[in-house]
Amino acid sequence: MAGKKIKERGVTLKTKSLVLRALTCTELEELLQQDVLPEKEAVFGVLESVRQHPEATGWYSLWTVRRRTTDELLGAFSFCGKDKLPTATLSLTLDLAPKGTPDLAALTGEALLAAAEWAQGQEGVYFTEFFAPDVTEERKHVLAGAGFAPDTVPGFEACWFRERPPFPAIPIYMMLGMSVGLALGSSMDKVVIGECIGISLGVALGAAVQAADHKSRAAALAKRKEQQTSAPEYKQNESEGTK
Repeated sequence: MAGKKIKERGVTLKTKSLVLRALTCTELEELLQQDVLPEKEAVFGVLESVRQHPEATGWYSLWTVRRRTTDELLGAFSFCGKDKLPTATLSLTLDLAPKGTPDLAALTGEALLAAAEWAQGQEGVYFTEFFAPDVTEERKHVLAGAGFAPDTVPGFEACWFRERPPFPAIPIYMMLGMSVGLALGSSMDKVVIGECIGISLGVALGAAVQAADHKSRAAALAKRKEQQTSAPEYKQNESEGTK
């Protein structure tokens, strides 16, 4: 019996100035036919990947970057899939905007930030990385503005990475607990007692959530370092350093 066909799922993100779209197979094929993309061999490789993973276009397909106001195609990028979790790697990047576009640096930073935040909003992702071997001062400024910093691991000096910001669990749960406590206290005519109990429970729960996040983050960082130290780039650098 033939397997059940998996429905294609595109992903759309909207920022202040841009619309980012992870294309379905059909959309990517249509874009290739328009002959507006350079590096077509690489794009065809992306197409093959998304054919194999139609349910995860965000991880395997090409993302287009367009202006919200004019629908002008400014660029495109893709991730390397989910094989390197907890790290999401931005692989193919295409600059399609006309030379001299005045706000291109700001738009690039906006797109990078949106891509990183989307990836780090997915389960198990703590880091986003981007390899930029010949980065200009302007591009450094753009990467830094999007929260990326150069890696310090030998052999990965050309890698810029962004860590998922810590979740502020304690203040959020404290406010939630205070709200619940105030409501319960008001219903029993004991507002102060209800507020104190709610805040205490909220802080305790927030501390537990934050501790769990710290533990998961430490494990993710250890896994990232393990992946890097077993990579050919690290081993080559280590070998050259012993000569």
